[in-house]
Amino acid sequence: MKRTFTLGAALLFVSALAFGETFSGVLVDARCSAQQKDAACAPTSATTAFAIQVSGGKTYKLDAEGNAKAADAMKANSNSADRAKDPNSPDNKVMATVEGTQNGDEIKVDSIVVH
Repeated sequence: MKRTFTLGAALLFVSALAFGETFSGVLVDARCSAQQKDAACAPTSATTAFAIQVSGGKTYKLDAEGNAKAADAMKANSNSADRAKDPNSPDNKVMATVEGTQNGDEIKVDSIVVH
């Protein structure tokens, strides 16, 4: 009986982790955002720590793997056909969609798309 309960609890836990959420909003520089609570800080090509501001003003930091994926997405976005946008411009909001699992104020990122 104990073994069955343990196996059931483990399967429930693993299945809960499989359900990710989708977060859409403004991608920001997490370090800048933490220092300036009221101001959005647009990420640049040199940004290494990212966060996403969703509607309602809530900001979620990305995990280490998510930061790497966001940096790659930023580089790919700046190399796209739309070269009229300057990725280093402070007035340029970067919209993103992040899929992952929320853990407190951090998101374990599965994928990220920068628009």
